[in-house]
Amino acid sequence: MEKQIKTIETEYKNFRFRSRTEARWAIYFDALGVKWRYEVEGFKLPSGELYLPDFYFPEHEAYGEVKPDNFEKDIRHNQFVSETGNSLLIFVGPPSEDYNYQLWKEGDNGDVRKIEGRAFADEIMGKYGIMYYGDVLSEDWPALAYALRKANNARFEYGEKNNIKPYKP
Repeated sequence: MEKQIKTIETEYKNFRFRSRTEARWAIYFDALGVKWRYEVEGFKLPSGELYLPDFYFPEHEAYGEVKPDNFEKDIRHNQFVSETGNSLLIFVGPPSEDYNYQLWKEGDNGDVRKIEGRAFADEIMGKYGIMYYGDVLSEDWPALAYALRKANNARFEYGEKNNIKPYKP
């Protein structure tokens, strides 16, 4: 039987995140100037199960969910998108150069489609003029490099405060 590693609740900006990974994504969003809210609204799915997305991005009217590296498909995501018509961004693992994002949204014919790869940058971050292409993040994209550095270097022990300011060229 595989041993489940327990997540560490983490405080950032007066929010108590359920894991360090969620807190790192919040720092990543702050470093890029993306407005977010944490666990703002729960939903009752057709299955009767309750679902509470991790993030809401008000400027994009989209929700976000943080999942561990070993994430496997979750039927709740499909139900959430098809039932509410909302877009759902899934962030797999901590912020990284691997473009570990998925975007689930309702298609024109009502089906739910999953867009792999650079969905967050292409669909959301384009609003901020921050776009990137190719397979490797480089210093050619200083805003993303800055956000990754801030998110992954943040320390939460001993009451440290991570005062993240958005990237300014």
